[in-house]
Amino acid sequence: MQVYSFIVPKDALESVVITKAYVLNNKLYHDDQNIYLVPPPSAKPEIIIEKYRKVLAPGTKETFTVSVKTDKQNIAAQLMTGMYDAALDKLASHQWNIPGNRYFNGHLRDGWSRRINDVNHNYYPWIPNKGFNNQNEFIDEYEADAMLQQLSGHVAGLPITPMSDLDSEEKLLQGIVAGFNIADVPRYVTTGSTIVVRGINSLVENAQPLIIVDGVLYAGSLKDFDVASVTDAMVLKGADAAAIYGSKAANGVLVISTKGKILLPAPPEPQPMVRKDFSETAFFYPKLYADINGLYTFSFTMPQTATAWNWKLLAHTKSGLFAYAERKLNTRLDLMVQPNMPRLLYQGDEIVLKSRISNLDSAAMDVKFSCKIEDAVTGEDLTAKILKEPALKVIKVAGKITETAGFAFKVPEDQLNPLTIITNVSGGGLADAEEHTLPILPKKAFMRKQVPLAFSKKDTLVQAPKLPDDADLYGLSLYVDSKPQAALINSLPFLANYSFNCSEQVFNKLYARITANQLMRTQPELSKSFKIGAQQVSDTTERKLPDELTEAAMPWLNLANQTTKQQKQLYQVLDTISNKSIISSHLEKLYAMQDFYGALPWFEGGKSNIWISNYVLRGFGKLNQQGWESNDYQKHSNFIRRLISYTDSSYITNNTYDNLFVPTRGHSGKSNTPLVLLSSKK
Repeated sequence: MQVYSFIVPKDALESVVITKAYVLNNKLYHDDQNIYLVPPPSAKPEIIIEKYRKVLAPGTKETFTVSVKTDKQNIAAQLMTGMYDAALDKLASHQWNIPGNRYFNGHLRDGWSRRINDVNHNYYPWIPNKGFNNQNEFIDEYEADAMLQQLSGHVAGLPITPMSDLDSEEKLLQGIVAGFNIADVPRYVTTGSTIVVRGINSLVENAQPLIIVDGVLYAGSLKDFDVASVTDAMVLKGADAAAIYGSKAANGVLVISTKGKILLPAPPEPQPMVRKDFSETAFFYPKLYADINGLYTFSFTMPQTATAWNWKLLAHTKSGLFAYAERKLNTRLDLMVQPNMPRLLYQGDEIVLKSRISNLDSAAMDVKFSCKIEDAVTGEDLTAKILKEPALKVIKVAGKITETAGFAFKVPEDQLNPLTIITNVSGGGLADAEEHTLPILPKKAFMRKQVPLAFSKKDTLVQAPKLPDDADLYGLSLYVDSKPQAALINSLPFLANYSFNCSEQVFNKLYARITANQLMRTQPELSKSFKIGAQQVSDTTERKLPDELTEAAMPWLNLANQTTKQQKQLYQVLDTISNKSIISSHLEKLYAMQDFYGALPWFEGGKSNIWISNYVLRGFGKLNQQGWESNDYQKHSNFIRRLISYTDSSYITNNTYDNLFVPTRGHSGKSNTPLVLLSSKK
C-alpha cells in the first residue's frame, strides 16, 4: 500500500483533484480522484431576522431588518425575499428549496472513487418543513388589548346650599365635584381665587379649565354664576376630555348642568380606512445587499387584505453556501368585516352577500353593519334601488367571536356599468370597511353568423340573415375577400422593414425588395396602381394640423392611421428606383458578415452558424431560379462560392447534420424538400 501525504491549501474551495500516473507493461495509466472539501458546521450561514412584527395592520408601512451570520458574525451575502398570501398555498404549494450544495449534502457524489475510504460527515442538513398553519381564524391567536376606559368623575346626589359670598360659592363646587380645588395663588399686582383641576402643581399662568354650562361654553367669571342653579356637575381630564371637546380641553373640563342630570355629547363615529388593495404579493426583492452595518433593511406597504402571509428568505454567500428562513405573519384588525364577494354579476342576479364580522376584542359589542352600492362609472348611489332590505343592521357580536350576516339585493335588468359595493362595520370605537368593484355582464351571448353572398348582377339586394326569435341584431358588416395575390403584396412591407439586422433578416429584406421589383415588371395592374397611389400618399403626407399630437400621446390614432401607414409603406417597397440602392446596401451587409471560413453568423461578429448559412444559401438559390442576378457579379459569385464551400465541408465532417439545406424538419423524419443547386457562370 502506498500512502501519500499532502496539505490542502487554505484558500481551496469545493474540491481538490489528485491525479495519479504510473507506467505498467510499457503503458502509461492515469487516474483522477476528486476530494470534496467539507467546511466545518460553523461555516454554515444563518439568516437572523432582527426586526419584524408578526401581527400587522392592513395597509400599514413597515420596515424589516435581516442579517446573515456565520458563527455569530455578519457575512457578505446576497438576499432574496418575498411575502405572499398564504391562501395561495392551498391552490399550489410554494417551496423555496436550497439548491444542491455539495458542502452540506451529507455524502460524496457518484464521481468519488471507491478505492478511497468513505468520509463521515458530522453535519447533516435539516430544513424544517412546516405545514401550512391555517390562521384564517384570527380570534384564537388574538392578544387581548385593554378595554376602552369609561368616563369617570361624576359625583351625584349632594345637596346645594346657597352661600352669601362668592368665595364660599366656589368652595361649594369644591365639595361637589371630585378633583376640583380652589387655591389662592399670588399675582404680581393682586391675589384672587384660581380654579385648578387635579392639583395645584398643574397650574400654569392663566391656564384655566374649560367650563361647559348646559352644553354651552361658559366664557364668563364664576363670580357672576348662580351656584344655587347647579343640579349636577363633573370634571373631565386627559383623554376623556380631549375625546369630546378636543384640544381646548388640555387643562381639563368642568361640566355644569342647571337642568337636571348631565348628558355628555356622544363621541364621533370612527371613520374606517376603506380597504381596496387586495394584492396577493406584499413584496418581492430578488437581490438585496447589506449596508455598512451588515444589515438588510427594506420597507414596504402591506396590502389591505386581512389574512395570513408567508414570508420566505433565501441567501447565498460568495463561496456558494445557502441559508433559508421563513415566517408566518398576519394582518388583522380588532374589528373586521370580510365579505364573500363574487368575481362578477349578471344582469338580473339575485344574491345574498354574506360577510364575516370578527370581533377580536375581549368585550362584546353592538356592531353597526351597513352596505352601500354605487354605480362605478357615474357615482350614483343605487343602495335604495338595489337592496331588498334596510341598509343598516345592528348585530350583537361577543368577544373573540366571528358572526355572519348579509344583505339581499338584485341587480337591475338594465344595469350595464360595474357596481361598487362597500361593506362597513363600526362599534366600540372601532371600524372597518371593504370596497369591491364588480363587473356586470349581460345575460345574452354575442354570436356571429357569416352568410356567403354571390352577386349575379351589378345591383344586388342583400337580405339580412334570419335570427332566432330571442336574438337582437347588434350590427351588420359586409366585406369582400381579398385575392391571394393581394395578401402576398401587402405582406412585403412587414418583411422589408423588419426591425432586426441579423443575417437571416437582412436577406429577408433583400428578398422582399427583389420580389417587389419583379412584381412591378411583370404585373401591369400593379404598376398602374403604384402611379395612382403615389399621388394619394403625397397628398396624405402634406395634410397635417399645426398642433397635431403624436400617436404616442393618443394611441387610438393607430387604428385610424393604420391603413394609411400600410399604403405608404407598400408604396415605398414598390418604388423600384429606391430599391436599387437598398438592395445593394443589403448585399454589402451580407458580404461583410461572411467570416474567414465562408460562413455567416446569426448576428454580426458572432460565431459561424451552419443553419443561418444554409438558410441564406437556399434563399439565393431561389433567386437564382427566378433569374435574378447581382450587379456586381464577381463579388457575389465569390460570396456564393465560399458559402457553398463552408456548407459542403460542414456536411461532410459532421454526420449529425442531415439534409442541411432544409431550415426546419418535423419530428417524423426528413423533409422532402429538394436541395437547391447553385452554379457559377464561366
